[in-house]
Amino acid sequence: MRMQAFEVNCLPIETAPFRPYGRDLGAVYSYERRIRGWRTGMRDCLVHLTASTAAAELSLAEFAAGLGAFDVATVQVLGLDAPLRLEDPPGATAAELVPLCIQQVLPLGQDYSAFLRSLGRHTRRNIGVFRRRAAAEGIAFDCAASLQTPLDPALYDLAQRNMPFALRHDVIANQVRFTLAQPRQFHVGLRHPRHGAFAVSGGFIEGEIAYMVYQLNDKSCGDLNPSLLLRSCLVEHLVAAGARYLAFVRGCSGLLLNACEAVASFELTLVRRSLPPRIKHFVSKAIAGPESRRARLPSVLVPL
Repeated sequence: MRMQAFEVNCLPIETAPFRPYGRDLGAVYSYERRIRGWRTGMRDCLVHLTASTAAAELSLAEFAAGLGAFDVATVQVLGLDAPLRLEDPPGATAAELVPLCIQQVLPLGQDYSAFLRSLGRHTRRNIGVFRRRAAAEGIAFDCAASLQTPLDPALYDLAQRNMPFALRHDVIANQVRFTLAQPRQFHVGLRHPRHGAFAVSGGFIEGEIAYMVYQLNDKSCGDLNPSLLLRSCLVEHLVAAGARYLAFVRGCSGLLLNACEAVASFELTLVRRSLPPRIKHFVSKAIAGPESRRARLPSVLVPL
């Protein structure tokens, strides 16, 4: 999921069922860009399809109807099963959704023991070593359903010490605000009795899938492997909450990468057929530049 939510001049994130013409196929997350407070009709959308309907065939009109009102919509389609295939009306040009990126999704199993058994021996051993060390040092795993706003300045301090590289304040703030807009959110962390919080993460749960939106790991505590330690504790919490998959919004690396399943993600831009939306799309691509994501995506004209 690569939504660039909460950029400058964007309206708050919106969540809604993805129900084109009454067919309940998943969920849509979107936000609308604005200029000096004025709505533009230009939306960035993520459509998450349920596994049972990820291979559904829809016309472009049906697909567009599921997104709500827009003039121009940059859409990313994500599902755990086969990719969505858009069927056009007779005589129209077919819309081919070309996979542009791969999301990493970690199967969690029915319980934490089953999750550990699914990992390689080396990974299981490392998790055991660091969790025993965490217990010996009195490290606590904290979990909250929400965060207080404005955000704790300690979060920004941790972002400056993040490994492998520091994150700007606005980047982590945008990721956290996106998470705070979700109905079933989680915010977790590891706290050392002397050094305080040294690893934090957050995301939200949609059905059986948990999405990790942000994670910060203090590079000064690298000997504790904060990323692996926190994720192992998080998996135990998510399984107890009913989640069966963990999707890494910003990608996965490290020892858990080998246990992830690759899922294709498809992107395109939908543009209404009338002249004003087409002008908006042309101008937005020109402003973004030829190398931008907006300019690279295939554009498809859809009925009004």
